[in-house]
Amino acid sequence: MIEGAGGRQVMLMRHGDCGAPEGHCVGQWDLPLTAAGAAQVAAVAAAWRGDVPQRIVASDLQRARHSAELLGRYWSVPVACDARLREIDLGDWQGLSWQRIQREAPAALARWGQCWQEQGPPGGESARALLARVACWWQACLPGLPRTALVVGHAGSLRALLCQLGGRPAGALFECAVDCAAPFGLRR
Repeated sequence: MIEGAGGRQVMLMRHGDCGAPEGHCVGQWDLPLTAAGAAQVAAVAAAWRGDVPQRIVASDLQRARHSAELLGRYWSVPVACDARLREIDLGDWQGLSWQRIQREAPAALARWGQCWQEQGPPGGESARALLARVACWWQACLPGLPRTALVVGHAGSLRALLCQLGGRPAGALFECAVDCAAPFGLRR
């Protein structure tokens, strides 16, 4: 639970399973929530303990939006979507296998691997740009959040939010696991 100004309590949750092919570059590839993912989200709603969020804010990508809408219907809670909560934009590589990228663009992959914090893949965004985007959302959204809220996002956007709140650099982006349909939070 993130406790912000005025005693707000914010829980974070990554969307349910979207069936992303293993070994593929997902990013903002707009994959739908699978039936298994919907079942994961329904289980979260049924097992929820504590105060039900008064508002749910989600990425506008369909896997997160649909997860949030399922929870919103279950709890009769409004859902707002915001593109600033999207996963990192991996540009031209979205939907491709990492193996294919290695085969077809080894130099670009090597460059990106050396400076991913400062430079995105071709047509994509860097880790620093992701952190800035999510920080902008947090600063704009926080004053309007009710006492309890749930943020439904992606592994990258939620990690970016945790980095921002913890004052951690972009290089710390992958230091915590963010599992599908597993609400979590922290005290701030």
